[in-house]
Formats: sequence, structure tokens, C-alpha cells
Amino acid sequence: MWKGIELMNKDNLEFEEVRYIYNIPDIGIFESTTVIDELEFASVKDLEKEIEEQAIFLRFIPNTSQLEEGSPLTDYKGRGGDDKFVVCKEGVFGFYNDKYEYAGGFSRNNLQRVRKLHIPNHNFVNYDSDIQLIMPGHYEILNTGYIVLENGVKHKIFEIEIDVYNIYTSEQKIKVKVPDNPGVFSIDEYDLLAIDFTKEYLKLLGLF
Repeated sequence: MWKGIELMNKDNLEFEEVRYIYNIPDIGIFESTTVIDELEFASVKDLEKEIEEQAIFLRFIPNTSQLEEGSPLTDYKGRGGDDKFVVCKEGVFGFYNDKYEYAGGFSRNNLQRVRKLHIPNHNFVNYDSDIQLIMPGHYEILNTGYIVLENGVKHKIFEIEIDVYNIYTSEQKIKVKVPDNPGVFSIDEYDLLAIDFTKEYLKLLGLF
């Protein structure tokens, strides 16, 4: 079922992280966090076929090498997971009640490219004389800069916004500067999308 999704606000538009779906020979269906201009989006019918193929799976008969049909799955896995919309050539779809529901149209005019810093492990950072915990995840890069170390070497710094887990601070979110950790941190790009949701989809979710 649809859950809360990550929203970003700019110029009165709500930009959401989505997955762009492609299907090419020799590779099959794959997801991208950005639009690939050289490729055409896959059809939602390709995704519906994936769901149909999940309906029945095969298993080995115990103590034999023969296959038999297993029990139908009760928790189908959609592209983008439970909380990401997918973009196909027919438009934008949400995965709801084990099937893809049309959510709205797609327009390249409604894209916003952002960069996110992937922090795979728990990290700590100094902030206002306190130590703050950074949880593993993807964080939008607000600014980048450098500090000059004693030996004259420049080291990159990222500014990100994090949730506060320090019980002595009343703030819920703070902006912190995180030194780069080459080989551990990575930078990913995302084309966030402002979706013009249909009334039918909002009604489906009980939001209209």
C-alpha cells in the first residue's frame, strides 16, 4: 500500500523521488533514479507481467529433482517498493493493493535534478559543541566546500540536513557539515518529479 513519500518543496511544487523504468534487450527491466534521454520508458504492461509471473512460483518436490507449482505469493513486490512511484511511457504509477494504479501524467518540465550523499554506516559529527548521530541513508547535498588541512591539502566538506537524535537538543532537524569519506561515501543523482495527481488516484488513497 502507498505510504508517505519523500517530498521537497520549491516554487510551490512538491517534488518526489521516483523510479524511471526501462526495458531493453539482453538486460531486461531496470530502474533508474534519473531520466536517461537516449532510452524510451518501458510500458507498464511489462511491470504487470512481472506481477503475473510472481503469482505462481515453482519449487522442488521434497527428496526429488522434480518441480511442482508452489503456493501463490501473498505479498507481491512492485518496482520502486511500497513508497516510490514509477514512471513508464504511459505515465506515473503507484503500486497499490498488489497492482499498478495510474497516478498522473509525466512531464519533463516537472523535473528537478538533485545530488544526494549516500552514507552507508552510522556516523558522528560535531555540532554546536555536541556530538550528533547521522543515520545511514541518502541526504540531499545543500552545499559543498573545502577545508585546508595543516599540510595544505584540501579536503571536501558536504553540508546536509539530518534528524536530531540528541535528547539534549530541542531542534528536530539541523544542518551539519560532514567531511568526505572517499571510498565509503558516494554521490548519487536523482531527477525528482512534481506529479499532477489525478482525482481518481487521490480518491483511491482516501486523500480527496
